[in-house]
Amino acid sequence: MSLVSPRFFGVADLEACLDGTSISADSNASTDAIALIQQSFGDLSIDCPVTGHYDDATAAAVNTYKERNGLPSDGIVESDAMRALDAEFIYELFEAKAAELVGTRFDPGKRTGEREELAEGVAGCSFENTTLIEVSHQIVYVLTPASFAAWTEAGGADGTFGTPASDAFELLDSSRVAQEFAELTWVSLPEGAFTLPLDIWQAGWAGASSIGAPTGAPVPFGEDGTTLTLHDAGAVLTVPGAPPTAIPPEVMEFWSAQALAGNSLGAPTGLGFVVGDQRAFGFALGTIMLDNVGTPSLTGVMNDSLQRFFLPRDEASCLLNPAINTSATAIIGAASAFHAMRADIAATNGAADFVYILSWHCNIDLPFDAGDLGSTLRSLLGACVSRGVQVRAMLWAGEIAPSPPYILRVHPAGALAFQLQTYINSHTPHAFNDAAVNFINGLAPTGDAAALLDNRHLPYGSHHQKVVLIGTEGRMIAYVGGVEANIDRVQTVAGEAGSPLFDISIRLEDYGAWHVLQMFKERWGRHPDHAGAPLRGDPLPMPAHNGPLTVQASYTFGRGFPFPQPVQTAAAVLSNGIRRARSFVYIEDQYCVGSPMQRAALEYFLSTQSAGIAVFVLAPDVCVSDLPDVGFRRRELFRPLVTAYPGRVLVFERVGSDGSMTGPNAYVHSKLVIVDDEACFTGSANSNRRSWFHDSEVVATVVDNNGAGGTVPNTRGWVRDFRCKLWSQHLGLPDTVLGDPATDLGKWVAASTGGLPGARVKAFNALVQPSRPTLILNVQAPRLLNLLWDTFCDPT
Repeated sequence: MSLVSPRFFGVADLEACLDGTSISADSNASTDAIALIQQSFGDLSIDCPVTGHYDDATAAAVNTYKERNGLPSDGIVESDAMRALDAEFIYELFEAKAAELVGTRFDPGKRTGEREELAEGVAGCSFENTTLIEVSHQIVYVLTPASFAAWTEAGGADGTFGTPASDAFELLDSSRVAQEFAELTWVSLPEGAFTLPLDIWQAGWAGASSIGAPTGAPVPFGEDGTTLTLHDAGAVLTVPGAPPTAIPPEVMEFWSAQALAGNSLGAPTGLGFVVGDQRAFGFALGTIMLDNVGTPSLTGVMNDSLQRFFLPRDEASCLLNPAINTSATAIIGAASAFHAMRADIAATNGAADFVYILSWHCNIDLPFDAGDLGSTLRSLLGACVSRGVQVRAMLWAGEIAPSPPYILRVHPAGALAFQLQTYINSHTPHAFNDAAVNFINGLAPTGDAAALLDNRHLPYGSHHQKVVLIGTEGRMIAYVGGVEANIDRVQTVAGEAGSPLFDISIRLEDYGAWHVLQMFKERWGRHPDHAGAPLRGDPLPMPAHNGPLTVQASYTFGRGFPFPQPVQTAAAVLSNGIRRARSFVYIEDQYCVGSPMQRAALEYFLSTQSAGIAVFVLAPDVCVSDLPDVGFRRRELFRPLVTAYPGRVLVFERVGSDGSMTGPNAYVHSKLVIVDDEACFTGSANSNRRSWFHDSEVVATVVDNNGAGGTVPNTRGWVRDFRCKLWSQHLGLPDTVLGDPATDLGKWVAASTGGLPGARVKAFNALVQPSRPTLILNVQAPRLLNLLWDTFCDPT
């Protein structure tokens, strides 16, 4: 027997009350459990301070509540009292969702039914106008009557749809409604409804939002299993053995005509990319070129162009044409990144200059140079404002679920969902971001400063972008990567294994930085709280550029935050980059649990390039305390790849400087992909569904216009030089002895068998079955674990 209401479900000390234990001044109940009871009394208009300690005021509140419910007033919370309390809040999430939707197209109206358990971890409740579904005792989604009927007919949570994964929403226009489920997406048009597999649904957004929204279900094309899913302005093409790919109508029609004429071009080999003033869409047996007036033509297979790593412009997704002839610096280690940031911020001066910050975590009192209090953001930004420099900041509010409010204040241990929120609250938001926003806004009376907390994101999401933008004397600088003002980047933090974290940052200059500025302008301008604080960088002329690199910035934004449609250009760029690889793919990531889109890209690379090698460097399982079940999920990604491509998929965990898996710098916080020494992709996006489809993220693609260059220092191209310096940190070798990819990959092979003394990595066993988290009363519940993972830990 267990508690049912979302606020009490999974709290071991409270669940135990149903089995005969009780909570009183003499019990050993946790402070979290006691605080949850105290807060609940307050929500029921019974005076009870939330202290976490079972004091006389708590006992008095218990008696008041028990008398109200005809129970003995003995000052003890036992089974009857706990059941009664549970019943008080059983509809809390349902009512909160209904209140949220009042006056909208999807307003449920008043509750008309009782809570009904539909499957493990899934419950429903009828309202006047529709049905609401509660998932994992954590979140409620509104279904339309039509989507609920279709879901029920398909078997409900145990059927082909899976559990709901979004509220019903309008799809670009009011005539179409969509509903996302765990296994597919349901779409309703005036003439009827249909479903789309998730990979086709995501490809429609990730490929290019310019193809619009789907207008029908996939339709067969030919007899080989190929399908076309028509959209407003294009289609998603699905060829057996290749991932679904979005293409514009001109390309779709040309490809179709070639196939019908007996000149099939085969499967797409990646998303469209920019070549000069044209766009190239690669297929297995040829490339369709699309000129700037939309006329297609056929050319041969294009394998060698460095332009294959860049996607076409898509203004609706804030994706600009690549920034050509620009400059950048790769920085390994947060200490070096902070030092560079300090110098750039300190160089600003006067009415034309500015400093803009986007961050998940912003500690304004962290010294950017160790021991120098003049190097904190508090000091640097205060001095900026006094010099007439404009300061703006958008920091994550730290609220993964804006309602109901109790989730934000009380975080019982023992339930998987609460573990992540506990970690987040102990490391970020209100203690640091609130202080930073308050400080910056406090500068406004003496200068041009403004900051806001941003909680406008999908449920159980975050604003994860880590950007510092600096404009000074007509120059633009943008830092993107994993580094932000967090003490764990430069110091060992008690209870945080592997700290200080191993991290990287890219310092973009001029034209490349200007690309990132355009995204900041979109986020700032579309946020309702920015009023009265215009940007100095808006408008800002494109800066001069004369460097050796080409850069393109791409993003993830959940639907409606800030764009009407979801933005998944970061996922598209990363997937495209992996699929374009010819020799090797190197991925460095803190989580690396993958996504279906990433898995398909890796499968495509490994299956089409018979000698291709993929190398992964991860934070050790034991360090990743903020993502429960990470060991199991990683192996779900790697086990099939390691089995199918033996010796070609090399996975490692980093070792700390003390030789242990939890020592300093063992925790890899980087989010990096390097392909063939030709392209580097880095930013804030991890290798997981959350970063590719849910949270706000930024990724910079950097390509050296001159290619990979030589294999010895001073002749190496930008990407190769960065790769060699990075690998020297992991392999324990001077970067001067690295350079030739084939030779260097051989060193990873040696490291995988322990044959490279001094290496700071250890082979990751992808075949072992790790232990998984326990939930209610220390019982494992695989289905519930999956629901919590899909809903809370790694949502799409």
